[in-house]
Amino acid sequence: MKNRISFIIICIVFGLLPLSSVAGEKLLTLKGASVSPDRLQQQIDQFVRAVIQDIPSENGKKARVVFAGFELKDNDRCQKNIHHTMARMLSSYLDGSNRFAIMDQDEVEDILDDLDIDEDNLYSSKREAELAKKLQTGYIIMGRLAASEDGKREVVKIKVVDAAKGTVLYERESQMDRKSLGTVSENYLQGNDAYNYLPPYLRLTAGMEYYKPVTTSHFKEESGDIGFSAGVVYDINKTHSFQGLINLSLSTSGRYVYDERIIDDDPNMNGTDSTVRSAIDFKRAFEYLLGYGYIFKSFGKLYIRPSIFLGLAYIRYDYQHLYMSEDIGSGSYLIYPVDGKVQKSGSFSSYMLNPTVDLLYDYNSPISFYISVGYKYFLDVFQDTWSYSGQGGTYSAIMSGYLMRCGVGYYF
Repeated sequence: MKNRISFIIICIVFGLLPLSSVAGEKLLTLKGASVSPDRLQQQIDQFVRAVIQDIPSENGKKARVVFAGFELKDNDRCQKNIHHTMARMLSSYLDGSNRFAIMDQDEVEDILDDLDIDEDNLYSSKREAELAKKLQTGYIIMGRLAASEDGKREVVKIKVVDAAKGTVLYERESQMDRKSLGTVSENYLQGNDAYNYLPPYLRLTAGMEYYKPVTTSHFKEESGDIGFSAGVVYDINKTHSFQGLINLSLSTSGRYVYDERIIDDDPNMNGTDSTVRSAIDFKRAFEYLLGYGYIFKSFGKLYIRPSIFLGLAYIRYDYQHLYMSEDIGSGSYLIYPVDGKVQKSGSFSSYMLNPTVDLLYDYNSPISFYISVGYKYFLDVFQDTWSYSGQGGTYSAIMSGYLMRCGVGYYF
């Protein structure tokens, strides 16, 4: 008897497994949980086709239809991708159907501008009658995109307006997993020309940099400089990127020491030989850079962006003059025979070229990360001079060098 009961229980469990699998799959779809891109693409197609298929025919004639666009409630990068995907699908299906006659989109844009209707208030303006009167067409299609309160789902609404009556004919709504939908939208756009013509957006960047200058043999370099970088990036589409950066570098190199100079029979030291050495201490540098980059997608979430910057650098430094006698009893001391000062401060400015190669991670998400390697090439050579008791010289240094930046970016 017990064996029979066990067998029945096992059959019931295995019999319910397929049902639970189907129910679970349905639940995932209803809740907007992550689903496969192929299936989500199919859901989008079905939803868009269902919207336009319900537009009434006009006694065997082509129904006059205008697509007014979408209202964007969040207007972030993910939603822009979704917006362009939905817009292209609707336009493609309308153009590819023999049931509809489509109004020129440029005329639609002009009318929307006249009525002061745009992506911020298209769907919620409740000006269907006024818009219908202006457009004078059969049916008007408009949509609305908004993220759910938890940010996990995209709520897509589309309504069809009867232009003759100025009233809403019907309205459709669909909720889909936002992350998967954004991925599907991007893949869809990559397969179409629209991928390169996404709307512009602004990104803020912040990070740190390490700079290793390459000086002449006159100077001894101890280490590189560290600094901070901040700026804005303006992407006009998926490939062309314009960048503006401000860098602050703080020197960790200590002093750059010039080769020692011997003064024979120095009269200031009773005819004994003396050694003169100059030390230049670079304190900090401000750099203002404007550049252009071209974005290539490599694989997965990684992008590569070679860039070229043109900039202006201001470098602050201290200059000390060290005078040493070979007479041990005289000791050594600092002098700088300019206005009686033993030390002076100065600045050096130069235009610069800065080619870089950036590795971008998850660039199309609101928060992304980057690593840049490059080279700073200063167009001017650093120079300073000294003179004392008929002796003197000019000190020069090539401040060009290698750099690495890393940081984070955030777009609106």
